[in-house]
Amino acid sequence: MTDKDRAEIKSTIISSIDAVKKEIGFLKEKSQPIEPDCSLGRLTRLEAMQEQELSVHMLQESIIRLNKLEYALRKVDEPEYGICVECEEPIAPARLKLMPETSKCIECAQ
Repeated sequence: MTDKDRAEIKSTIISSIDAVKKEIGFLKEKSQPIEPDCSLGRLTRLEAMQEQELSVHMLQESIIRLNKLEYALRKVDEPEYGICVECEEPIAPARLKLMPETSKCIECAQ
């Protein structure tokens, strides 16, 4: 991996972290419990509860991705970054630019 690739990946990680943090803020608002005295109809209330449950799940997934991105940011300048944890072959820079938090090459990820 070239220094230019590493710099591009680092930039991608930083912008992804910012985007995920914004998403987490939005999802925290949407995952608030539904008030029991909310004046919604029965079906509308059920839909709101389902939407809230989905938001909670998405929030959890976003927090996991944020942790992975922050870990990748700490490791991006180290020599072992970009090496597959399973086969120990280099991960394609194009894959790392799309998914900088990945720790597996495309073959091992499948």
